[in-house]
Amino acid sequence: MKSGHFQYPNECKVAIKTVSGADFVNAKQILYFESSNIYSTVYFIDGTKVTCLNSLIELEENLPQSYFLRVHKKFIINISKIDKYKKNDGGSIKLDNGVAIPLSRTRKPIFFAMLVNHF
Repeated sequence: MKSGHFQYPNECKVAIKTVSGADFVNAKQILYFESSNIYSTVYFIDGTKVTCLNSLIELEENLPQSYFLRVHKKFIINISKIDKYKKNDGGSIKLDNGVAIPLSRTRKPIFFAMLVNHF
């Protein structure tokens, strides 16, 4: 099963492949995805995390762009969970849970364009 998303009134469910099948989670519950070679780890707002069988490339292709943005070769973030942007040390994005995610040089223009359009 591919990952994907399903839009319902007032919510968007994201399909995440796991060893036991697939989990369908509300996009608002996801903080970010981190690459771990061919797998990814999903971090949730409640502090839990799940290893998924999706690569970051597959996730990037299938996640709703209105919720998620790839900001680094290892990270996709939920844009509604951005707390602040710090331009020191090349740039990083602090999320609501306090985690700082690096912003790659090549993804900065996309990130700033998203800021203008989203906020």
